[in-house]
Amino acid sequence: MKQKFIKELMDDTILQMKAGVTKEFKGYMYLYGEFQKGCQILEEQEVWDYIYQFWSLGTFFLGK
Repeated sequence: MKQKFIKELMDDTILQMKAGVTKEFKGYMYLYGEFQKGCQILEEQEVWDYIYQFWSLGTFFLGK
């Protein structure tokens, strides 16, 4: 259940960044059709990996 929830958070975060709803996530941005951190252009997979680590390290709490 936790894996599915993390996947949904990752999908939502990436989609919001691409749609311009979320301008920045922990220093990562999506500008001019590319993911960036600072002035470095990143592959989408690098952003996915970071977001996965962020959400999977217990940054949130799933209550019953």
